[in-house]
Amino acid sequence: MLIQEGLQGGLALWWDSDTAIDILYADKNVIEARISINGGQIWLCSFIYEPLNREAKKNFWQMMTSRKKDSEVPWCVMGDSNIVIKQDEKLGGNLYDLEQAKWLSEFIDTGELIEMPLKGGFFTWSNRRSEDDAILEKLDRVLVNHAWLEQFNRAEGFLEPAIGSDHGPIIWNTLGTYRRRKKDFKFEAK
Repeated sequence: MLIQEGLQGGLALWWDSDTAIDILYADKNVIEARISINGGQIWLCSFIYEPLNREAKKNFWQMMTSRKKDSEVPWCVMGDSNIVIKQDEKLGGNLYDLEQAKWLSEFIDTGELIEMPLKGGFFTWSNRRSEDDAILEKLDRVLVNHAWLEQFNRAEGFLEPAIGSDHGPIIWNTLGTYRRRKKDFKFEAK
């Protein structure tokens, strides 16, 4: 599924044949879906692309806050928040915008959401300039509620290198990565 307006922004969603997705709502800034993997338990996900316009950003986060899900229903929110929450999520450029950070923080608090760590990097966006002009920001996030975390307690997110975009894609594995444990090496002295 691809929803886009013009040449900038938009959402793209891909899934494999083991995943059943029922789109509940979609516009240029959010796709809400009911998801089941391999016929397992159903969970909800809101895939987001926050608008760039300041007033539209504020309205977007108010709308997202009003769509808060029942805390018993596993819920995940992932995508481009276009907001830096704290100064350490930004390198270079102007200082982060405290008012915009508040909009996203209030959404996270109201939704009782937890931000999941991503392996492979911290900054998800770059202006793709070098040295003194470079700006790096953490704009893309994966947020989950406690019910989702209990259901997918081995889930892992991976930030891949940005190729052909200024954002690195996030690959989300709900089952976690299975790694065979190596046997401990023991040296026997004889």
